[in-house]
Amino acid sequence: MRPTPATLRALLTLTAGALLAYFSATPLLADYNSSNIRTVEWLVDRSDVIAVLAADEKGGDKAERVVHAFKGDAGRMVMPLIEVREDNAVYYGPNGSGAARLVFVRGESGLLQAVELARRVPGDFVPDLRDVWFGVDQYGELLLSEASLLKAVAARVEAGPGEPLPMDRRTKTNQRLGAAHPWGGAAIAAPADFALETTNETYRLVVPFTVERREHFQQVLQTGTAPARIRAIAELSLFDDKAAADAIRNATKAKDVVPAFRPGMWEGSGRSDIWVTAEDVRKVAQDSLMPRSPE
Repeated sequence: MRPTPATLRALLTLTAGALLAYFSATPLLADYNSSNIRTVEWLVDRSDVIAVLAADEKGGDKAERVVHAFKGDAGRMVMPLIEVREDNAVYYGPNGSGAARLVFVRGESGLLQAVELARRVPGDFVPDLRDVWFGVDQYGELLLSEASLLKAVAARVEAGPGEPLPMDRRTKTNQRLGAAHPWGGAAIAAPADFALETTNETYRLVVPFTVERREHFQQVLQTGTAPARIRAIAELSLFDDKAAADAIRNATKAKDVVPAFRPGMWEGSGRSDIWVTAEDVRKVAQDSLMPRSPE
């Protein structure tokens, strides 16, 4: 029996969503451990106070003093700081204890995240990446030094949160979208080459949805390699925004795109790389423009 036109449309929609999700991000399988990571930009935007604290020997055990405030009135903080549980997601972050730490505070005492500063590594200790990272930016780049973290925080405070844009929750490609965060932005799947991911650990990055973010991926879609452009299509498809849709539409005619390998799915102890070309970019762009189904 031949399939009806309605059946064919449904199958094509499912195929498009599956292809875009496969090319754009690491698949989040049911037996994987998946955690959210708050990006620096989101943390700065959602914090009322950002400060560097250091152990205060005069104040007794666990007492801390403010060394520097990046944002807000640190004098209004009420100690002890208490970890905030904004939703039911599992969150992962860099080590937050130590004699000196950077704290992101909501309200007077709600601790969004703390990051250990002035780290000292014992001579007989061989650290791995999870021991040395300080944070991650909204595009999935790890911050691997104290200086890079503090510079990123200062820059975001100065720049401000930017103009927000709405998310498109209807498209099938939004299987990448974990959930809109109750305080703004959303948790989306980390890039396919996100350095912290392993064969059994995947992550979603809590990011702001702003004009700045859209413009970043618009630029990537014009100048990036083939894998970078495919990721940009996936990111732009999450916006309910005409400029983002127009950028994807233009990508259906992409030419002179530098081909490259991108990480594929985790298999056993590693990943199989995928060779991605301009043809793949055009295909994924076209698929992402297919009619969207309501939730």
